[in-house]
Amino acid sequence: MPACALFGHADETYTREQRKTVMNIMMYLISYHHVDHFYIRNRGNFDELALVALNFLAITSPHIKTTLVMSNMPTKQDFLKPNVWRGDFIAYPTSLLSAKGKNIINETNKRIIEACQYVIFAVKRNRGGAYNAYRYALKKNKNIFNIYSGDKSAYDSYDFYSDFLEEIIPRK
Repeated sequence: MPACALFGHADETYTREQRKTVMNIMMYLISYHHVDHFYIRNRGNFDELALVALNFLAITSPHIKTTLVMSNMPTKQDFLKPNVWRGDFIAYPTSLLSAKGKNIINETNKRIIEACQYVIFAVKRNRGGAYNAYRYALKKNKNIFNIYSGDKSAYDSYDFYSDFLEEIIPRK
């Protein structure tokens, strides 16, 4: 079955509308493209947004699986973050043990993209790990959704953002 990865800027503050867009894209991919596996990272604000959305989707779409992909060996601190990890798998690409620094993050991102048919991005700056992943996904001809692109033709009429979701992802 098809898989989807999510990448975004770690230090960005995401609006309610952007969180809604990410959720709508995910629900669209589950419903119309039968995506049943999502890969996320644990590196910042966008990953936290994705985790909240995936925790909700685990309730409404129990057949989906989620893999948290770590660039470094997980520590106890990784599991003490504000959002409790409720996913299915944690992956650490051991083949990258010799990689160092930023290179290990970029190589991990490449492995994730290679495993997926779809990638959701929140990329608006042309620098950083999310931007490098975006360029790699373009090079690999992946099906890309960037919440900053403005092109919502595929999923815009597909609005799953309900009152229940409003409680899960509150306004900021």
